[in-house]
Amino acid sequence: VAEAWGKAEEDLSLLYVWNFGVASTDRKRGIGQQVMEWLQSSETSRARVEGVDGIFLFVYRTNRPAIMLYEKLGYEVVASWQDPKWLKQAEKNLTGVERKILMIKKL
Repeated sequence: VAEAWGKAEEDLSLLYVWNFGVASTDRKRGIGQQVMEWLQSSETSRARVEGVDGIFLFVYRTNRPAIMLYEKLGYEVVASWQDPKWLKQAEKNLTGVERKILMIKKL
């Protein structure tokens, strides 16, 4: 990831979007897009958090609407990630293994 910015990994400063979602009753109204655009705007991200190189997030591979939104906003898929919690449950036949995709946007 750091190579894309031409920096050493320890010098890379990324903002992590964690556990973001829109209530099912409020979807398809542009709320998610508005929040993400606010987050990545220069008035918020760059001015408030000096030196942030980009924003990253994880999204479930099966969440196509979210992936399409993030791609529309300029995020790129960097890697897949497997949650160890899901793996343990899958080993006990409690659930299938969900896979997450790591997406990053350069600011």
